[in-house]
Amino acid sequence: ARTLTVTLSIPAPPGGVNVTLAPFAPLVATVNGGTSAVILVPEGGAEGTVSVEGAALNGGSTTITATAGGFLSATVTVSVAAAPRLNVTPVSLLVGVGRSAVVTVGSSIPAPPGGLLVTLVQSPAGILDAPATVVIPEGLGSVPVTIGGAAVGLANLRGTAVGFAAGASCDVTVRAVAIVLPGSILVSPGLSRPVTVA
Repeated sequence: ARTLTVTLSIPAPPGGVNVTLAPFAPLVATVNGGTSAVILVPEGGAEGTVSVEGAALNGGSTTITATAGGFLSATVTVSVAAAPRLNVTPVSLLVGVGRSAVVTVGSSIPAPPGGLLVTLVQSPAGILDAPATVVIPEGLGSVPVTIGGAAVGLANLRGTAVGFAAGASCDVTVRAVAIVLPGSILVSPGLSRPVTVA
């Protein structure tokens, strides 16, 4: 969040001045946590402040307009930087039921002091054995995470954290552990043919 200072060209008259601030696109930025805010500049004063918060994780730009009775309106442009992203890689993975594999949970920026708590979300649930949360250690950008196959199927695994946008996710295919042979082969007497065992 950033502080926006509203300044009147002359001191406020008796009773003060109510200034209304409203962003053109509240999905991009908010004022005092809402779609509009009213601040009172007290009598004899000329300034008031509001908090401007970015709301769009992908970033963007909007304007905030200040209006008050008897005063000309004013507008300021607010640019919201894109939020950092969380990635779970590789983008695809094959694992057997009861077997394990390693994915990497990464952030586009180093983890803050105390580490970054990431919630792992799998959809649908029940196909993977995966921790509910992991912590990227302070100063690092990623952490390896061991997951396992719980049931046959396809599940998507992604990471979420407050203030972070979704990046790459991992599609995990879980298969039964089995030996696979071709359905049939044709071989002549005295000859041989290779058979692939998978």
